[in-house]
Amino acid sequence: MSQRLNLPKSRRSICNLFADFLLTKIGLDSKTIIQVTDCNNFLVVNGMTESEDLLGIFTLKDEFNEKYKDLIDTPITHTFDLIKYGVEVSKKDMIQFTYYTTSENVSYHYSQLDCYSNNNIGSHYDGIKSKEEIENNFLSVCSEFPHGYSLNQGRLLYYYGKHISYNLSPSIAEPKINLTLTSNKLEEDKLVSVFTDNPYPDDKLKSYLLDTFNFNYEKLNREIKKVDLSLEITNPLQDFECLKRKVKLDPFI
Repeated sequence: MSQRLNLPKSRRSICNLFADFLLTKIGLDSKTIIQVTDCNNFLVVNGMTESEDLLGIFTLKDEFNEKYKDLIDTPITHTFDLIKYGVEVSKKDMIQFTYYTTSENVSYHYSQLDCYSNNNIGSHYDGIKSKEEIENNFLSVCSEFPHGYSLNQGRLLYYYGKHISYNLSPSIAEPKINLTLTSNKLEEDKLVSVFTDNPYPDDKLKSYLLDTFNFNYEKLNREIKKVDLSLEITNPLQDFECLKRKVKLDPFI
């Protein structure tokens, strides 16, 4: 899996922003998945959560519109709440994600960041397109992972993968690396697999990463809950400092 980069005012970015906004009202530690779909005239909020407390989206949309009024060109007016409340949600304890170790933000290929800087961006899947082309070609757009996903739904693992990628030096890894991480306590290795296009053996790189990182997900959980998640959408060229923090054991830095 890899992530697409969207302009902050795009329809998809607003969906991502609203999904995270609603998620924070329930709690990052809850077992929750929220997906927001923009159908042009209204937003559909789908998903499931273990929480039994109804969100009251009709009121929350007004709070959202006010909080992000400088970003939203067209305020949200009509919403449909299709969230399933008070249901069992299984923890997602494994994730596979591709990171770009030489990029300013390792979630995105450097070419996406270049296009973003020129206000002209599409995605890995449909190429570089203008903002107008992106917004007009779809009848509906949806929020995407990790937005709307609580930390135990793979989001914390995704962040830890970013932390690893920021600590990799060019001497040991290719610009692209695919990591499979798990939080399953029954697994001996929290790093399930490593894949690169580098002739450097993947098993040797995996051994190095296991020796270098402590995979302290609990500590990162506490750090992430202190940050403003909206910055991932409103300022994607930057990233959270807790993810970029260098590990002391890395001899390659």
